[in-house]
Amino acid sequence: MFTTTFSRCPTAEEMPRLLSLIGDQKKDAYEGTLWSLLNSTESTFNR
Repeated sequence: MFTTTFSRCPTAEEMPRLLSLIGDQKKDAYEGTLWSLLNSTESTFNR
């Protein structure tokens, strides 16, 4: 998701947060995460 959204891999700080949010959930967690990445400040100002 990071590669598609930001053209970069998640940082060492972002990866554990992402994994903890997704956990055992599947579709809903991925949809919510992608939506928040697309609406983030980084995506808004850099793309």
